[in-house]
Amino acid sequence: MKSVILNAFPLIYNQRLLQEVIVTCGIYCIINIINNKKYVGKSRNIEKRWTIHKRKLSLKNHPNIHLLNAWYKYGENNFNFKIIEECFKESLSEKEIFYINYFDTLNNGYNKTRGGDGFSMNHSDNTKRKISESLKNQWKAGERKGKPFTQESKEKLKGKTPWNKGRKNCYTKDQIEKMSESKRGEKSPYYGKHLSEKTKEKISVSLKKIASNKEYREKLSKAFQEKKKKNSTSEYIGVSFNTQSKKWVSIFRGIYLGIYKSEIEAAKARDKYAIENKIICELNFPDNMIGGEYGK
Repeated sequence: MKSVILNAFPLIYNQRLLQEVIVTCGIYCIINIINNKKYVGKSRNIEKRWTIHKRKLSLKNHPNIHLLNAWYKYGENNFNFKIIEECFKESLSEKEIFYINYFDTLNNGYNKTRGGDGFSMNHSDNTKRKISESLKNQWKAGERKGKPFTQESKEKLKGKTPWNKGRKNCYTKDQIEKMSESKRGEKSPYYGKHLSEKTKEKISVSLKKIASNKEYREKLSKAFQEKKKKNSTSEYIGVSFNTQSKKWVSIFRGIYLGIYKSEIEAAKARDKYAIENKIICELNFPDNMIGGEYGK
């Protein structure tokens, strides 16, 4: 098929006009007429692909954040759509890679991949350098160290639910294993670190204050007895039922404490570990802290 450079499509047209246009297979380009930055893409049905781009941009759910931000910064009327070349479907990937390099849209445009398969998210060397320099400068200036949210950011976050809240099995087993491995042993940010005597003393004083406040302990105990987490096999904190061994497992913040015949034994083991290590946390049986089985 002979390569053809076609005229730019008008930005605004209706569905009826689309039906009259012959389906085109090839490479297209979205052009910002203000700064001449481009987005290059491929499709077996370019006309349909353009309507999808427009719909996602108008609904603010386009996957290309860079293009989406530019669309609302400069306005829809400042973007043109153009078919660069018609080609057979077998040549789409090769042509897309060529035009992304030709227009340099990876470094000076809206493309986020080198093209071809459409899934590779490899940054160019120039982009990597810019990201590295930006992060280094932010760390040096202290902008990424304990920076609080602005009031504007807090307002935006109000009412928004975390993407994984209430969801079950958000991560695959491989993902969980990788996350675990990345913070295991010497890779852990707390590896080799110990609490200072001053910190231990503060924790001890705080725990004693909690233990001596009977009203607070009763309130805390009542709250935990009533609270049952969703999708949990136990009403106690840090306790779960192992279906294979038919016993109760006790865990404290990722640390395996052991396996027990009864649910209460597992819950007490979790509390005992926290108290012995002077860790401030919610207990399953706060009444046992004073003169109880956890000791004085």
